[in-house]
Amino acid sequence: MMIPASRQAPPPSDPSQDPIIFLTEALPFPAVGAVKYRDYHLIALLSQYRPVKVLYFSNPEDRHPTDPADQNPRITYVPVKRSRNNLVGEIRSLFRSAALNGSCPRMTAILRRESAQGRILWVSRLSMAGYIPRARKMGYRIILDEHHIESHRIMDDYFDDRTQILTLLSALQARFYEKAFCDEADTIVTASELAAARMRKLSPKGEVRVIPNGIEDLRFKDITTRGGKGLLFWGVLNRPANEAGLIWFCDEILPRLRMRLKEKIPRIRVAGTAPRASLRTRLEREGIEILPASFDIKEALADTSVCFFPCVQGDAAHLRILEAMAAGRAVVTTGRGAAGLSLTPTYDIFIADHPDPFAGSICKLLTDPRLLEAISDHARKTIDSRYDWQASAQRVEHLLKEIGLIISS
Repeated sequence: MMIPASRQAPPPSDPSQDPIIFLTEALPFPAVGAVKYRDYHLIALLSQYRPVKVLYFSNPEDRHPTDPADQNPRITYVPVKRSRNNLVGEIRSLFRSAALNGSCPRMTAILRRESAQGRILWVSRLSMAGYIPRARKMGYRIILDEHHIESHRIMDDYFDDRTQILTLLSALQARFYEKAFCDEADTIVTASELAAARMRKLSPKGEVRVIPNGIEDLRFKDITTRGGKGLLFWGVLNRPANEAGLIWFCDEILPRLRMRLKEKIPRIRVAGTAPRASLRTRLEREGIEILPASFDIKEALADTSVCFFPCVQGDAAHLRILEAMAAGRAVVTTGRGAAGLSLTPTYDIFIADHPDPFAGSICKLLTDPRLLEAISDHARKTIDSRYDWQASAQRVEHLLKEIGLIISS
């Protein structure tokens, strides 16, 4: 059933001013973290073609753009206060996958107010996809940006620890709803060809397009020629995946580095927020420096030659890998860390899943200046040609042409 025209927003007289409604869970500013970073840049790219209204759940800690460089008159932010669940909603939430949010009556009401036949609704991730069935009835055309496949990510967590039966149930539930919502979307967007292949398997009739994550490479231009000496890891330190990776590094990689490099082992630094006391104690015992939570990533990278991301469980480390490469720093990670990125091992990155080759890769880069320079140079060129947001802009423009939102010249 369609929403009656009297309850829909009247279409603007100029079709080019018809806004895209961008639905996301949180204010994508400041653009910190992979999800907010992607949302922030996609909103900016979409605003080049149409005005964008961003609907998100408000938070007392939200900080709206105040710098004129971040203010865009074509982007309107619409905060929505999340409704509290009634008793039935609270009970349902106990059995719902963490990847799924329940529907909020206030958000539904605003979607209804903003609806117009054929208007584009861009939905960011599975967590907001529960609004798709209602939005479909309101007349929206729907683009679901799944970034990565949420059900696959949760299933990976289960395979890391098969005693977690609730994680398995959560993955199966997420897969059921993910397929249902993707089947209802007009277009599905993912961040990599690997995720797209998984999505086509999950939703064979879905129209899947790839818009890779990008990097503002100009942000790092001033440090690309400043060569550092140390090793650097950064991330949210109380996340189980990051903690597991750092413990693996301390247990397996660090002893091998000490054995091979001896007194030439460089300073090793770890940066990020909220390390648990046990992790902090372990890192300090190993002589690894922990940077303050307020660390400046550019300053940290300026004094670094190799960045390491020992992803042995959990998500990939796409954004951190791309930022390090944009700064001209060599990267060593695992296959899981780089999964989905179009990179060439030993050309613009080193990838190793076992302790000996992982430690060996770091040692090669630290002891062979010519190899380090070549990897760093190739990394920067890969970012410029493949992972700059302007390269992604061409994918966005192509998608908007496909759905008739802009006319090919």
